[in-house]
Amino acid sequence: MRAPTPSAPRACADPRATDKEAGKAFEEAAKIHRDRLNEPDDAANILTDAFKVYRKEYPAEAIKCLQQAIDRYKAKGNFRRAASHLENAAEVLDLELGDRKAAMAAYAEAGRWYDEDGAKA
Repeated sequence: MRAPTPSAPRACADPRATDKEAGKAFEEAAKIHRDRLNEPDDAANILTDAFKVYRKEYPAEAIKCLQQAIDRYKAKGNFRRAASHLENAAEVLDLELGDRKAAMAAYAEAGRWYDEDGAKA
């Protein structure tokens, strides 16, 4: 008796759908870490993963996730990390969303946070 032949993996009709699903899964995981496990730092880290998935195809969602992570890092006093992520947000605002004004404001704010932290921008 012959073993069954494995079927070829199915191609996803829309690769963007996979990014959207992955981003939503990261957002849900972050919510669980924040609300049920009382781990807001882990939630912030997971939201940065959502940002990475959403970045190219869903830039508005990417910014929303990253802003939540930035808010957590600021609340914790980790301004250097917040500034680094704000730079990433500024890049998306400029290159993906075409909002140069908001991007410049974000870059300026990140620079202030680096100064406050005593780090080189």
